[in-house]
Amino acid sequence: MKTPIHTPQGRHGSSPAAEFDQFAVGYSAGMDNPIKKMVGDNPDIFIEVKARWLLANLAQHTASAQLAVVPQRLLDFGCGAGLFLQVLRRLGFAGVLHGCDISSGMLAEAVRTWSEGAVPVLEPFVNGKLPYADATFDVVLASAVLHHIAPGQREASYTEMARVLKSGGLCYVFEHNPYNPVTRWVVARTPMDRHAILLFNRAVRAGLAAAGIRHIQVENLMFFPPKWRWAQPLEQALRWLPCGGQYVAFGEK
Repeated sequence: MKTPIHTPQGRHGSSPAAEFDQFAVGYSAGMDNPIKKMVGDNPDIFIEVKARWLLANLAQHTASAQLAVVPQRLLDFGCGAGLFLQVLRRLGFAGVLHGCDISSGMLAEAVRTWSEGAVPVLEPFVNGKLPYADATFDVVLASAVLHHIAPGQREASYTEMARVLKSGGLCYVFEHNPYNPVTRWVVARTPMDRHAILLFNRAVRAGLAAAGIRHIQVENLMFFPPKWRWAQPLEQALRWLPCGGQYVAFGEK
């Protein structure tokens, strides 16, 4: 799971940043959950499914738009301990990586554990506004973030993601799928998700559209344990079916 940009206060009145700072050192992305341990060997194997999908989609978009190079500046909105960014770099994303998060502890953990060359540009999110000028990024993604954000605050998150995205830039939201019973079971038993409110993909589509994102599509992921490499062709064939463990909603500004 990733650290949120906005969250409701903790159950005992703690600030959102402090609540997620407590999970920062040795952050394992929920791998203490027995189901996650059974279906994946480490956090990266789950992230790789999404990162590989993202890189393939970026390549497809580049080819269809007849661009000479893939998008170069990418922001991970709610980057947590930087796991998605690290996997992207390991898989060959050559552009400039940025991450932003509400938790200074998570950002410190991202720096401490980074092992893929130069550390990305990591900045704290303060007072509800991303610390970037309008139209800064070619790609903005949010992976497993919005379910941590209070429903009444999600509109502001979509607006900020769209604001820092260039015209023609691409926005991706990866989320846990409420239609999947295994996902619901795991989320209900993960301490970091104790305040999570899962989103159906129609809510994400509506939020992106209201923020000015166009041509929105949805694909579904993680029908099978990520370590079942033999099932990957079947995974691709099932992306239309809205019951995978996760989904991605994506579009263009």
